[in-house]
Amino acid sequence: HYYDIFLDYNNPIFFCFIIYTPIVQKNQRNQLEKDLLTQTKLLTILLKKPIEAREYIRANEILLEAFEKTHAGATLITPEHRVFFQGESDVLSAENLFIRKEILQAEKEGEGTAYRFSPTYNTDIVYSAVKIMHSGTSQFSILRLSLPVQTEFESLFVPTIPIIVFVFLSIIIITAL
Repeated sequence: HYYDIFLDYNNPIFFCFIIYTPIVQKNQRNQLEKDLLTQTKLLTILLKKPIEAREYIRANEILLEAFEKTHAGATLITPEHRVFFQGESDVLSAENLFIRKEILQAEKEGEGTAYRFSPTYNTDIVYSAVKIMHSGTSQFSILRLSLPVQTEFESLFVPTIPIIVFVFLSIIIITAL
């Protein structure tokens, strides 16, 4: 059969696919984490004044405006440990939030990222958190952004479908000759 070429473990195409796919996924994941961290840092600039003035409702409004048409979610943690959630990605209870890798990293190092599977949404989610220091005090807030990975991969994958189909059909035709 023409599809046996894809199931042959000695075939270089099969071997390359098995090796190449995890490498590409890891590189895409790392780039997604970096991009989300950059976005988080930029958003902290907009939020710094309202947060320092303890105008958390205003900060929350900024988050609503920023994420109203995206799949991303935002979480703002105040020095008083009040938590403001935005977006569908953040349904985590507040007490569980403080043990998350990205939050602990941000508290300690100023920023943090994490990538984990969400059983709630049945998809991988990338997280980024940044510590926002309050001027003249030792108090800080933390801004955390989250993004379901499937939306990023879908946007990368869907445009390549015609190319993938063409390559597979070409391989099938070549092997049939």
